[in-house]
Amino acid sequence: LTNDGVPVEFEDRPHESTSSVVLDSHVIQSDLSDLLNSPRQHSALDFKVPLLRLKVVSFRDETTLGISWNHILGDATAFFRFTHAFSQFYQGLHLVYPPPTFEKPVFPEPSESTIEELRP
Repeated sequence: LTNDGVPVEFEDRPHESTSSVVLDSHVIQSDLSDLLNSPRQHSALDFKVPLLRLKVVSFRDETTLGISWNHILGDATAFFRFTHAFSQFYQGLHLVYPPPTFEKPVFPEPSESTIEELRP
């Protein structure tokens, strides 16, 4: 890990439409690497690679945002919430989900009756 910023790449393709890269409406595509930030790593153990990379590609008809997200940042739910918050921020909307916290929850001690009731 480093203190480097998140690398963002921009590419303009004014003579192409998104259909030249996104071939159909399926979630899983055969190859979307053109929409992702150029990786600088040669192996999964290359610790100098940023955990988050972004690439904005402007086509004639649409703009795409490619996100390379290392799993260490979070699971699919965390990724969904990140992209949702990013979209809401971009649109000037209020966040639907609460911001993440690293506070550890403190649970009250169970009562003696609860301990006895749940004892094997």
